[in-house]
Amino acid sequence: MRHFTILLLALSTLSGCVTKRQTAPLDYGTTAEKLKGALLREETTRPGVALSGVRKDANALFTFLQAELLLREDNYEAAEQAYEEALRLSPEEAPVIRKRLVQLYLRSGKVESAKQELEQILTSDRTDNELLRLYAGLLAAEKNFAAATKLYEELMNRTPDNQDNYIFLASLQADHGEVSAAIATLQKLVKRIPDSVLGYYYLARIYQSTGNYKDSDRYYLEALKINPGSESIQLDRARELVMQGKTEQAISICRELIKTNPHNTSAREFLTQLFWQGKKYNEALGELKALQDAGANPNEVRLRIALINLEKQEYEAAITELSLVLAEEPEQSRARYFLASALVATNRASDALQELDKIKSDQAMYLESRMLGSYISAKNKDYPRAINFINAARQKYPENKDLLGYLVTLQQQSGDRQGALETANKLIEVDPTNELNLFNLGYLYDQQGDRVKALATMQRVIAINPKHAAALNFIGYALAEEGKDLVEAEKLVRRALEIEPKNGYYLDSLAWVYYHQAKYKKAKETQLKALELVPDDAVLLEHLAEIELKLGNSSTAQELFKRALQAAPQSEDRSSIERIEKRLESLDLR
Repeated sequence: MRHFTILLLALSTLSGCVTKRQTAPLDYGTTAEKLKGALLREETTRPGVALSGVRKDANALFTFLQAELLLREDNYEAAEQAYEEALRLSPEEAPVIRKRLVQLYLRSGKVESAKQELEQILTSDRTDNELLRLYAGLLAAEKNFAAATKLYEELMNRTPDNQDNYIFLASLQADHGEVSAAIATLQKLVKRIPDSVLGYYYLARIYQSTGNYKDSDRYYLEALKINPGSESIQLDRARELVMQGKTEQAISICRELIKTNPHNTSAREFLTQLFWQGKKYNEALGELKALQDAGANPNEVRLRIALINLEKQEYEAAITELSLVLAEEPEQSRARYFLASALVATNRASDALQELDKIKSDQAMYLESRMLGSYISAKNKDYPRAINFINAARQKYPENKDLLGYLVTLQQQSGDRQGALETANKLIEVDPTNELNLFNLGYLYDQQGDRVKALATMQRVIAINPKHAAALNFIGYALAEEGKDLVEAEKLVRRALEIEPKNGYYLDSLAWVYYHQAKYKKAKETQLKALELVPDDAVLLEHLAEIELKLGNSSTAQELFKRALQAAPQSEDRSSIERIEKRLESLDLR
């Protein structure tokens, strides 16, 4: 194109002038009009130029320039329209304009449009390797593995000394699960270019991802032979050594990196992490203070210091650091969340809740803050406030199933069984195959006295998971209590015990089946085993008392009922206490 290159240079000059002088923003329309006029005057002063052709050429140039200026301003929609108009006015310059359109589409997130423009270009001209590589990248992004692989292989054949093609192809192969092919591609690279640091580095990374640390370490060392001063490769090798359990070697590498370059914050941060994980809190704090002195983000460092102090249970020190962070950054929700955690740990629940209330719904830790606020409130038996915290979170995250599940628990704890049942059903509507939620729903039906729905729900649990021991035991015990189908009841309870043979409650269920089968000696033997596993449980003691009565041991039964009554106050179920009291009264009357 005759003037497009000149105009691009002119645009760069204009852009530079605007930046240096710090004047008002450039009026693109006015500037473009002036350039258009100047070009038109220049063309019309040349002999033998037809005026219509000049005007058309000047219009195309003007439109192209306007598009360039709009693109620099990130005004993608207007720039796209201008480029398309320039393409209409000057179709012979399509390759140049289409390349700019590809850049614009990618910057504005219109990947499909970028791909279509590339295809238009490559249909007539496949000589531009950079465009081919870009097209291969777009194909890889849309999971067209075969086509992208073919293009990268074509590029490797065209330019065998360009290592980017090997690395892009190997990365694609690894992402697609073809690890052996990726390794073979990188082996070709280091054979072709023996001093390719990136070739050895990516070989190390791929072997590391497969857990082959021996070869991973070998290739890291090969890369470091070529470029021994690479801090990033040394640090990645340190991370790989940690995966092998060679933490001390990793610490040595980090210390050497810091010794060589005291401003290597990445090495110092990783060293801090290693000390933290190893519970070497003082060393970790020392590295954090060094980061602070080196000019690292002071609030980020203070936050990490606070977290270490929290783990050390030095809560007041943590509160001080977190308060300093919040003094500078009141909107730092992580700091406020951890401040609330520290306040709870020091028995200042009211202050903690006040801090959590300051975290807004658009901040990062909003969900966690609502959960913590609910936990604190529930712990203090303030169930209405605990439920309000969860409902607030649900407004922001209506699809979060965990919130519904927690709400069911809170409603149960607060005594709102009907509310818990309604919420549990809502949870099943959004997650109908979740066996834990189904089991809880069945339990709630049973608490409400709806044994039919309870058993039907537990059957759904077993249909999903035939080895759900708790559901098997529930159905078996329920059948035993009702004296129905005792053979099936025994089978179900035995299946539960095959899964959890040391579960005292399941043994109690089996003893209760034996009781209803009139196998009282067997029932007693089994119940005593159950009480060895779950001593002083009110229901188990009550069941043993009933068994002893059937065996004619009324005095022993009376003592067991008394023990059961003493254990029963631990439960909030008043009906079980009343039942035991009536049994004791009936024995006293004998």
